[in-house]
Amino acid sequence: MGKEETKIIQINIIGYSALSLSQENHLIEFTDELGKFGLEIISPSLESINMEIFKKMTSAALNLVISHEGLGLAQYMKKNYAIPFMMHVPVGLWGMRQLIKVLAEIAGDPLILVSQRKYLPNSIPQSEQKAVVIGEPLLASCIGACLSHDFGIKKVKTASLLGNIKGNKVYQEKAFSNILFLDNESVLAQWIDRVQPDIMIGDPSYQRLLGFGSDGVHCELIGKRGHNYLASLITSISVKTNCIAM
Repeated sequence: MGKEETKIIQINIIGYSALSLSQENHLIEFTDELGKFGLEIISPSLESINMEIFKKMTSAALNLVISHEGLGLAQYMKKNYAIPFMMHVPVGLWGMRQLIKVLAEIAGDPLILVSQRKYLPNSIPQSEQKAVVIGEPLLASCIGACLSHDFGIKKVKTASLLGNIKGNKVYQEKAFSNILFLDNESVLAQWIDRVQPDIMIGDPSYQRLLGFGSDGVHCELIGKRGHNYLASLITSISVKTNCIAM
């Protein structure tokens, strides 16, 4: 009897957008971690999906949704092809640990959890600083969770300028439950003024709106590189609010 062939487990990454995650090479640490476990990764941009690509995607064991834009397709594939989905962007060390937990379940291999060790922070000092994250809903939510779990920041609020779609069923997912959806830039500015955050993370357009300087560069937030980037800015905070580009 010949050796039993090992089944390759496929993961679709859905919802990549340059508007939320900037350059595709920012996903390298993320996709490399998936590849270490022998998983096949399919990660087309939404606009590039044709019938051939879609047919291949229907063989996946999991759809990993990394922006709100990919949720509609993931919901459709769950309903019609029984493919479960996870809404998650692996921001910082915490984000990668959450991803590895799910991969261990999907692959049926608890040894995968050993990989979590390299994503444990050296220490998590508790901070009384107030942080605000503004941006694409799913990414903002995951950045907020990273600030809490990796850096011990207790007071974190997340918001998005998508108030006109509050009734959309897409945004009733649990992943968006902590997001404050604001209607316009004026309301956003007033909200920031009330919160008076010590740290504000958002894309460059929000920074210009609120009068802070910005080089307009989207920075990497995934895994260790993301953790190190956020750490370097959080630890250099002065009296003035630190405005960080997403």
